[in-house]
Amino acid sequence: MRTCMEYGNPEALYRKGVVDFFRKERSAYAMKYLVKAAEAGHIGAEYVISLIQILMGEEELKSNGVVAIGKMKATKTKRRELAKFRKNLVDILTNIWILNPIVFFGRKNSNRCSLHHKRSYKNKWRQWPSFDNDEDDEDEELYCYACSCDEEIAHLVNILPIW
Repeated sequence: MRTCMEYGNPEALYRKGVVDFFRKERSAYAMKYLVKAAEAGHIGAEYVISLIQILMGEEELKSNGVVAIGKMKATKTKRRELAKFRKNLVDILTNIWILNPIVFFGRKNSNRCSLHHKRSYKNKWRQWPSFDNDEDDEDEELYCYACSCDEEIAHLVNILPIW
């Protein structure tokens, strides 16, 4: 893996960034790997960076993360691609000890949509989707960036251990 990272392999940089961020308290160091992977075109790295911005960033970074995830879920094709990266992230996180305390503090106030579109009567008051259900990736009526973001955060929070 070290050789792959030295040559700038986006997948290797992405995996190193995810593991280092969630497993250790060296978030700035891990973010460098994620940014390099994103700059190389790794959509999964962009996705993780956006989630991190939303969970732990200042208000401007949170807004950037919301818009980025909203754009990633703009079309059915992008939603399907994002579902693959979400599953990949879950696979990584379920196989490591998540030790970084700032990940757990970031859970507070992670809901971004104040209108609760996804919980409206039109949507039959449905709750956030179950983690194993990719049905939300097919939902074409989801137009609110904040709702898209809330859904992705809900997926992540569901796999994090409770402290």
